[in-house]
Amino acid sequence: MKRLLLTLVIFLMMITGCSTKINYVSSESIDTITLGFGHSDLKKIANEMVADLKLFSPFERFAKERPILFVSKIKNKTSEHIDTRSITDSITSSLLRTGLFRFTDTSDQRDIIEQLDFQKNSGLVNQKSAVKQGNQTAAQYMMAGSISSIRKRNNDTASMYYKFTLRIVNIETGLLEWSNEKEIRKVSGRGFVSF
Repeated sequence: MKRLLLTLVIFLMMITGCSTKINYVSSESIDTITLGFGHSDLKKIANEMVADLKLFSPFERFAKERPILFVSKIKNKTSEHIDTRSITDSITSSLLRTGLFRFTDTSDQRDIIEQLDFQKNSGLVNQKSAVKQGNQTAAQYMMAGSISSIRKRNNDTASMYYKFTLRIVNIETGLLEWSNEKEIRKVSGRGFVSF
């Protein structure tokens, strides 16, 4: 009986010791689990870039016109997988909410072309209600960027440095209208596990 009880206690300890507890946390909390690029870094970069761009005086004079931007894919120059589409989406959404900018959405361009073709050529759509082709608005500016990283490690510490660059180019003139960089550096020391 003692042996059975001892086995049951050990089994219960193993189950409770190996189980993982999942909790919801605020999306505003800082992610310090790894040195890798995380949600906190994404939010920090997006918020700081948008704040700087809103203060850029030449774009304030266009506030009534609301310049139209085309967003190019952010280039990932790091050695890790980073969802650059999420960075782009966060910056685009934040800028759109300011009311100062409009964006052409080329991420769904293929779907738009298919829908236009369906409306015009399928024979299923009343042509009086079909969308007229050739009326899409062209972008005046292109927003593009890149993210790069440098990783350093020695016996006791590891360091990760990220640099995010964003720029806006006038499509007609090719002139660089705005550019900025944001940096993030993370350091971790060797921890000791105690039981």
